[in-house]
Formats: sequence, structure tokens, C-alpha cells
Amino acid sequence: MTKEGLVWGFVRTAGTAALEVGWTALHLRRSVEQRRKPMGPTEAAQWLKLFYEDRRQEDLGEFSVDGQIPALGQLVAAGFWFTVYSLETARGRRVLKISHEHQPWSGQPSPASEDFFEHYQENLARQRSIYSSRLPHLILPQEARFVHNGRRGATLIVQPYIPHGKRVPDFQALAPPDQKKIIDEYDAFIDLTRRLRTEGLQPDLVLDRLVRENHNLVIAQMADGYYLVLLDNGAIDLRRKKAPLLNMVAPLTADLTSERARLRRIHGDNNNGHR
Repeated sequence: MTKEGLVWGFVRTAGTAALEVGWTALHLRRSVEQRRKPMGPTEAAQWLKLFYEDRRQEDLGEFSVDGQIPALGQLVAAGFWFTVYSLETARGRRVLKISHEHQPWSGQPSPASEDFFEHYQENLARQRSIYSSRLPHLILPQEARFVHNGRRGATLIVQPYIPHGKRVPDFQALAPPDQKKIIDEYDAFIDLTRRLRTEGLQPDLVLDRLVRENHNLVIAQMADGYYLVLLDNGAIDLRRKKAPLLNMVAPLTADLTSERARLRRIHGDNNNGHR
């Protein structure tokens, strides 16, 4: 590339970054309000009904009990992309994730659009193809659907409910053998995430670093042990040209090498204490 081409490329990137910052600053308050004032149970129950009506002719497997709509439970969480309610079923607790109307970051599709749903499905499949061989529990079983309520669309996702705390305190509470297992999963996650990034995709761990109470990658207790789990698979697509700053920050937030080193020190201290 010529010197003029490099300069022009830099100018275009800087201009796009400026637009990204301006748009995000202008609209972030709206997204914060979506998170601070999540939808109530009446609206959530309407979305739940639409989800099951849309799927009534198809097998929902573990997410349906004899074709009945499960009872809506309590508000579990409200993020920048989804409001999450629990579902009480005869087969256990599940969650319903209802996408918001507006996206928090510039350059991303509106979560109320079918484009968002299609990219979610595509990126979910790509994540499974990378992670499943070494981390079969990382991506939860789930059913996603795009529906419209007459006013707006939404991506609806039903998946298992995963109780969790913060990663480091949860790790400290584990027995040494379980700690070793989680460290091995960290190694696999870091390695496979680098591989996924070469394909232009990044697990969304931005708010794990920026918002203290927010956690996407968690340590979950399953029936046969403890595993790393991603609660949300709405990944960051690094191929999108309209969000250069987000694309630059995202890989830094998913670099867990320092956290892995800290967990190794904790594990080593525990082993020394048990000798």
C-alpha cells in the first residue's frame, strides 16, 4: 500500500471512530434506561406467549413440558441487550431472555431487528464449532426465536438457569481438584478464543471488565461438576467496519491470562495449605 493509501485509511478509520463515539455518547443514556428500568412481568409474559405460539408446531425438547407454556418467574437480570426472567417448569428452572429495542454500541444491529437474530444464530453456530470439542459445557443448550408483537420485533431465547457469583470468589470456594479443572478450562478458553478471533468473532466480555456486577463468563455447577459457562452468546463481530473502537477494546477484555495467573496462585496456596 502506498503512503497516500495508508494516510487515507487512517483518516477514514479516525472518522469512523469519531462517529462511533458520537453516536454511542448520544444514545447510551437510552440504553442505560433500558437496563435500569427493565420491562415488567406483564410485558414479559406477553413475549413468553409469543415465543411458544411461534413454536407450537415444533418440538421444543427440554424447553417445553407437554406443550404447555411454563409459568413466568422473577426478574433475573437486565443488561444492555436483554431483560431476563426465570421460567418455572416441571423439568427445572429456565430463563427467558427478551432483547431490548435499542443497541448500546454504534455499528451493531438493533436487537429489535431480524438482522440481529440472524447474526446471533450464525455467530452461535460459529462459537459452538470452535469451543465444543474442548469446552462442551461453555455454550448452553438454548432455543432462539424472532417474533413481532405488532409494535416491534425481539429475539427471544430460552435456556437453562445458571446460578452464579463472581468468578474469583466462586473459584476460591472450590476444592483444589475442582480449581485445577477450572484452570484447565481457562487454558482452553484462552486458546480457543484466540482461534475464534482469527475468524473475526469475539465473546462479549466487555462489561465483565467495565461493570462490576456484570458477569457473562461464569463458573457454573452442573450435575457432574464445575465448568466455565458463557451466559450470553451475543458475540462481538470484529468484521463490522463501523465500530473500530469496540473492535479494538473487545480483545483486551477477553484476555484472561492475568486472571488465569491469579487463579493459579490461589490454587497453589490452597495446595500448600493442605500439605
